[in-house]
Amino acid sequence: MTQERLAVVSGGGTGIGRAIAARLAADGHRVAILGRRAAVLEQARDAIERTTGPGRIIPLAGDLTDPEAVEAIAARTAELGPLDVLVNNAGAIVTPPADGSLAALARSWRQDLDGNLLTAVLLTTALQDRLRRPGGRLVVISSAAAQRGGAGPHSAGSYAAAKAGPARLGLRPGPAAGPGRHHRQRPRARLHRGHRDLRHRLERGLPRREDRGHPRRPRRHPR
Repeated sequence: MTQERLAVVSGGGTGIGRAIAARLAADGHRVAILGRRAAVLEQARDAIERTTGPGRIIPLAGDLTDPEAVEAIAARTAELGPLDVLVNNAGAIVTPPADGSLAALARSWRQDLDGNLLTAVLLTTALQDRLRRPGGRLVVISSAAAQRGGAGPHSAGSYAAAKAGPARLGLRPGPAAGPGRHHRQRPRARLHRGHRDLRHRLERGLPRREDRGHPRRPRRHPR
C-alpha cells in the first residue's frame, strides 16, 4: 500500500496558508498546519475536513520564532512519517515604529525579520533533512515587495527586506541527495511590466524613469 504524502504548511490557519493546506488535502496529502493560535488552527481543520473528510489536517500550535517551539513541532511531525512538501508561509506586516527613535525602529525591524524571515530559517533547518530525496519540495511564499523594495510607513522597509530573505533559502546537500546534489526552489513573484522594467534597470545600474526626469506612468486598472 502506498504511503500517504505528508505536507507541512506554516501560517496554515488563515489566508493563503489555509488555502494551500486545503488544496494539498484535496489532492490527497495529510497536512500539518502550523501557527501560534491553536483555536484558529482547529477552526481551519474543521472547515477543510468538511470537504476532504476527517484525518487530513493536523493542527500544531507553536511560535515559529522560538527555537524550542520549532524543535517540538519537528519532533511531532517526525512521528507522522517522511515529509514530502514544506511550505514556508508564516509572516505578517508589523505595525509602524512607535516613534521616530532608533530604538523604536530597531524593534520594528527585529519583529518583521523574526516573523517573516527567521520563522522560515528555523523551520526549514529543522525539517529539511526529513524531506524525501529525490522528490521532496521546499516552497517559500514571498512577496512582490521582495522584488521592488520599498520604504513604506510600515517598519520603514523592513517588510520588503524580510520577504527578500526567504527566497534565498535552499536545502543543503545531504547523503540521500548524493554527492554535491541538492534540491532548491526559488519562487519568483510575477511582476507587471513596470516592475520588470525597474528590476532590469536596477540590475544594470541604469537610472529609473523618475531619475531621468520622466514622470511615473499611472498604473492602469482593468475596467
